[in-house]
Amino acid sequence: MRQLQMEDMEMEIKKQRIRYSPKTKAEVALEAVVGATTIAEIAAQHDIHPVTVSTWKKELLDRAEEVFAKGESVSECDCSAQTGILYQMIGQLAVEIELLKKKI
Repeated sequence: MRQLQMEDMEMEIKKQRIRYSPKTKAEVALEAVVGATTIAEIAAQHDIHPVTVSTWKKELLDRAEEVFAKGESVSECDCSAQTGILYQMIGQLAVEIELLKKKI
């Protein structure tokens, strides 16, 4: 009997999180931005928690200007900055390897 209860508890613990596609997130967030229905109604329609809908709406509004950014996109700028940092780390590690080889 006790073994059965433990298995039931393990099954409850192993519930996986639902991962929504970017398309679904965008559609739900746009519905929330339009404001034709309340966030609670949108959440009920899509079987999503209202806090999640609010979070997606806030993220959409916060990042909307990236769509209209001129020149390089924000993500491209981030990538070039990260690339520079990574090259710097590679150089540092190469120097450390050489020092360790000399010690041996």
